[in-house]
Formats: sequence, structure tokens, C-alpha cells
Amino acid sequence: MRYIVTAVEARAANVDYLGSHIPNLEVVWDEKRDAMDTFLRACVASYGSSVVRLEDDVCLTVDFTAKVEAVIAKYPLHVIQFFSRSKYDLTMGTRFKNGGTFSMNQCYYLPEGTSEHLVEFYDSKEWEVRKEANSNGGYDTMMAHMFKLQRRSFLVSVPSLVEHAQIVSLVSS
Repeated sequence: MRYIVTAVEARAANVDYLGSHIPNLEVVWDEKRDAMDTFLRACVASYGSSVVRLEDDVCLTVDFTAKVEAVIAKYPLHVIQFFSRSKYDLTMGTRFKNGGTFSMNQCYYLPEGTSEHLVEFYDSKEWEVRKEANSNGGYDTMMAHMFKLQRRSFLVSVPSLVEHAQIVSLVSS
């Protein structure tokens, strides 16, 4: 399994932590202070393969890769989200959700071919119209919009296998 983290230099210490727990972790460093650019370059880096994508501000559960790969083995053709803070986690547990609700990109799995579709969608007229109509042009919003148009669901794996680290946000900094 390929694992790719998108990262900013200010979080290099956390990237080192992730690399110490994930063998062969690939890092796509931010080059332009542009999260979408970094996201798209990570997508291109994973062309032709399935991939687990992580943000640079997560903490991992014990035996993270074994747990991730066990879930993927059950659902290899589905997008899987490994981070959730939903009130339904305790009552419904692992579940499929409408793709239009996808958010919180801290850690997720993309089946083979999905990265290519995301880059194609970013360049599409459909996303261009959405970007212009909505100031929230983030990549989680883009993914949700693409999954909604594709009528694609995704799996929320419970319990979460990562937590959002107590690190100062770099959004708008």
C-alpha cells in the first residue's frame, strides 16, 4: 500500500513522526503556500495506484498501517475515510455515506484511478463553475462535489484511526 502525506515545512517534525510509523511514507511538500496545488501534485504522484492520503497534522492510532490495511482489504473499491467526528460514530459505527458529504481530509483511502479522476475533475468546466459560485474551493469540497456528481458513496471507518494533532492551524497564516 502507498501512503502519501501532504506537508508544509513548519510541520516537518510531525512528518518525521509519521514517517517513523509508516514504512516508505512518501511526502509531497507544499511549494507555493497553496494547499490545492499540493493536493493535486499528491494526486499526480499516486497515479496508477491506490493510496492512503494523510495530512501533516495527524496523530496515528497504535498499529495504524495494519488497521488501515485490514479495512481496505474488506472494501478495496471504495473511498474510505479514517477520521470522523460525527455524532453517529457511536450509534451507527462504520457506515457508508453519500459522497456529497465528504469532508475532513485528515486521512483517507483512494482506490486506483481515483486520483486521476480528481485531477481531471479539477480541470473540468463543472468544477470551474462551482469554484466561481462558492468561495470555498478547498479540495475536500471539490472531492465531495465530484463524488456527488458520480453518485458515489464513501465508507466512514469507525473508530477513527487518526486524530487531529494539537498543532496551530496554518490556514490563513
